[in-house]
Amino acid sequence: MIDIIGDWVIVVASYLSIILTGGCFAFLTKDYVRKPAFAIYAGMAYSVTMSVMKIVPYSISNITAYGLGVIISTIVLCIADRRILTMKLFLATTFFSIRWLVAAIEVSAFTLPVGSLVTVINEKQNSEVLALAIFILRVLLDIAMELFLMLTVIFVLNRYFKCKTCDMSWKEWLMLCSPSICAVLGYCVKIMYRDTFFMQTQKSIDDYLGTYAPVAVAYYICSILSIFVVIILFQELKLRQEETMHRTVLHMQLDDMRNSIDRVEKNYDKIRALRHDMGNHIQILKDMVNNGQKLEADAYITKLEEAYHRVVPISKTGNPITDIILDEKYADAKEKGVRMELDFHFPTGTNADAFDIGIILSNAVDNAIESADPDKPVVSVYSKRRNDILLICVENSFDGRLILDDKTGLPKTNKDGDGHGWGLVNMKNCAKKYYGDINIEMDGDKVVFCAMLSLNCNHDE
Repeated sequence: MIDIIGDWVIVVASYLSIILTGGCFAFLTKDYVRKPAFAIYAGMAYSVTMSVMKIVPYSISNITAYGLGVIISTIVLCIADRRILTMKLFLATTFFSIRWLVAAIEVSAFTLPVGSLVTVINEKQNSEVLALAIFILRVLLDIAMELFLMLTVIFVLNRYFKCKTCDMSWKEWLMLCSPSICAVLGYCVKIMYRDTFFMQTQKSIDDYLGTYAPVAVAYYICSILSIFVVIILFQELKLRQEETMHRTVLHMQLDDMRNSIDRVEKNYDKIRALRHDMGNHIQILKDMVNNGQKLEADAYITKLEEAYHRVVPISKTGNPITDIILDEKYADAKEKGVRMELDFHFPTGTNADAFDIGIILSNAVDNAIESADPDKPVVSVYSKRRNDILLICVENSFDGRLILDDKTGLPKTNKDGDGHGWGLVNMKNCAKKYYGDINIEMDGDKVVFCAMLSLNCNHDE
């Protein structure tokens, strides 16, 4: 009877361990998916897979069975949330490694010493009931200790891994997973060495070599620490890449602003030249009219109008820089077949910097032109001001679904390559200089971008 109860304890404990391990996988992945329910589904898939493996009438090694469990749960996770698949694979590889390392630490540092102590107690007491009670307690303590260690490692990983929504290339995935892969391979080599030693000597290597278990535990701990070290290095690398890209994009936009100023100065020179020659043009027109050359006069007036429109901006915003920017965007929209409506007025008499306003306008209008509905492409640019508050609004027709980033609340870019998506970041930073912010939302069949700025404050602080 005691033996039967002991066998049932082992079975129940194994299934309990499987369920708790599935819960740990869900705990690890919950911050990396859109909905926590997706992580729960993946954890359930792991538990179900491992439970099925327990009753399969074929001999499967533990590492193969747990590997299949992680693979299937990862597939479920990727189907539920298809964003950043390399991140999901990194989580799966890391979890697989952590599960084996934690279990090995628990066995080497807790199970084996406690098991030796329990053997001594049982030999002295010689009571089957007491032995069963101690066995059940030991099994529960094993599960509790392994669960505690695993949750601790996962908690630290989730707390300090900040790049949960960052894109991850395959090279970055390989760099992050290298410690986990090496740790698992080292664990397999250690197990093979232990089993080979036992088959040849019929002795436990722990009894033969007293330092074997402490060295093994030190290896497992160093392997876990190496995972965290590589994660920290990866995050620093990502942060530096983002800062470099941010500065590069910002410098490009500042260069565009400087070019706009140069074009303003050239336009002013042309306007002054046109004004200087206006007396001569008027005299020529008078002579044509007096001589009855009406057709020639009409043609001459047409040429003067063309020359006037080439140097005088279409936009009348109240600032030459924003005039030039909106004129260029207007020409770009016209070339792409997008109808553009302008009603923007620069907030003169305030501390608003034309560079900041220009960056917001340039990025917002570019995004609006690119995402306008091709069937009815319309873009509207306007501003509203009440006292010290300025609203810069850009609307565009849109036929689709606006997908927002859970972290930033801003739309996700659908462009590939470096530099894309930084326009939104730069607009947000410009708005924050004026203690404001930006907002993008759907309004029926159009997307509305708004930047709110508080003008009469010291934005250089």
